[in-house]
Amino acid sequence: MSALTEAHGLLLRRHLATCEANPEPGGDTSVDHLAWMCRTALEHLGSHPLDKTARWEGYVAAGLAFKGLADPAEERRIARAVLGHARREAPAASPALTEAHSDLYARYLTVARANAGVGGGGPTGTTALARTCRAALRRVSEHPADALSLRLGFVQGCLICHGLADVRAERDYSRPLFHAAYAQRGEIPATLERVARV
Repeated sequence: MSALTEAHGLLLRRHLATCEANPEPGGDTSVDHLAWMCRTALEHLGSHPLDKTARWEGYVAAGLAFKGLADPAEERRIARAVLGHARREAPAASPALTEAHSDLYARYLTVARANAGVGGGGPTGTTALARTCRAALRRVSEHPADALSLRLGFVQGCLICHGLADVRAERDYSRPLFHAAYAQRGEIPATLERVARV
């Protein structure tokens, strides 16, 4: 397992510990669902594309931040410290992954702009999400896939927590984009669904 994959595993275990200390049953934005995402991502760590793991990690971070269980600024600082050294050797995303990320960042920028002011001026609000999308779009071809996906997952998670996006609709839209990119590498990861919901 690469140092970068192990670093993402460390961050996922950290999120899982927060989830387990704050159980909350429910649907796609509940703490129990976020815990399931962490456990599932950890179970498949190294066997699934790292960018997929990072998207899940970003979604979990958004859910925890939205619920006040994590401070986004502190989480960003920790992620930079943990991932920074390992990421030095990470290649930029492939053209197909870059295109998929560009498509989704543009999609979410449109949603954030159309809903300006939702969530206030904090890091989970649409103003901050629009800023994240714009910054990612400006330099999308320069970043490793895991970095693009970590931020994308955070944006997706925040929009879903605000009720501005739907998990199933976003999955149905984004899955073909990412699967096309993975197919170019000769791999399409298994679909992971949480069957039993409380």
